[in-house]
Amino acid sequence: MLAADLEAVDQDPDAGEGHYKHVLRAYPLDVPRFAGRTIGDFEAEQKAAGRRLYITRLRRAGEILEHDPGTRIELGDTLAVSAVRGDLVAYDARSHIGVETDDSELLGYRTETLHVVVTGRRRDAARGDRDAARGDRTVRTIGTLRHEEFMPGVFIEGHWRGGADLRVRLDSTGERGDTLVLTGPRHRVDAAAAVRGKPVPTSFATDMVWIALGLFLGGCLGIPALHAAGAPLSLSTSTGALLMGPVFGWIRSKYPTYGNLPSAAQWLMGTLGLCVFVTVVGLNAGLNAGPSFVPGLREAGWPLLLWGTAVTTLPLLAGFLYGHFVQRRHLPILLGALAGAQTTTAALGALTERARSQIPALGTTVPYALGNVLLTMWGSVIVLLRR
Repeated sequence: MLAADLEAVDQDPDAGEGHYKHVLRAYPLDVPRFAGRTIGDFEAEQKAAGRRLYITRLRRAGEILEHDPGTRIELGDTLAVSAVRGDLVAYDARSHIGVETDDSELLGYRTETLHVVVTGRRRDAARGDRDAARGDRTVRTIGTLRHEEFMPGVFIEGHWRGGADLRVRLDSTGERGDTLVLTGPRHRVDAAAAVRGKPVPTSFATDMVWIALGLFLGGCLGIPALHAAGAPLSLSTSTGALLMGPVFGWIRSKYPTYGNLPSAAQWLMGTLGLCVFVTVVGLNAGLNAGPSFVPGLREAGWPLLLWGTAVTTLPLLAGFLYGHFVQRRHLPILLGALAGAQTTTAALGALTERARSQIPALGTTVPYALGNVLLTMWGSVIVLLRR
């Protein structure tokens, strides 16, 4: 990912975009030449012109009629038109249909924005005939997919692959495991989602089975120990669980139907875990090192404190200079890597809070895992060396 892309990432929940790509408008029909054609004729004409305009429903003599390609449009009807904003502007609905009006009842139907994981199979949910739609594995581009027979009135808002936002490009292919964000009338979105993949409705529930499985497997990985000269060497259960994090995260990126973890739950786990961690470390240091700190300082003198400060600071400074000027690492990722190398969760929390983004965590995972392994094993290695 380019530095410019990383800098563009903004996870501020209060931020948004002022431009809405897909719009819904109401137009009373007062242009005589438009009358007489069917909804299907109008949509076919727009498709041939390369535009995405759909009549989702219409009002006639006070009665609201739902979308039907065979419905013939008459003068005096009020049409609910959903469209890509640029296509609607290019079409100039005022001269072709009529002057826009505000009909809240006509436009007030239920809409839905649904995440759909592409399964690689096309299923004809309406017919329920597996043989008639068996294993359609044709790789389709976004441009061809949006003109399928089940897509009128349904728009593709987003395209994700492996947790990365690919943006919506007409020449991009929807591959197995990708996530497409569909929006439009609820009944049409549900139908389109059932055909192209597996819908994943937004949920605020945390998949605790997924989390428990990751912790269990990580613990099993960290328990076994090797014995060298009587000293046990192991990853420890905490490091094993940490290593399972990237593995289960990768599986989640490939199969987003598993392991739901809402952002609020992530924040609670991260913040609560960090507070408990800092508290335990502080209490442990105070109880164990506190009573001997002053006598040790009197015996060794102030150089002990100064050398301790240098040993802590110089590796960080050297790592920052090497990563920034030699490797040219992006600053948030570099700082996250330094926090991970020091196994300092509090520093990572401060970075992500300051950046209002999880980008620094991308550089933390591997250095943190390696740092924990070395921190766990190096004590035993030093004891062996002293023998």
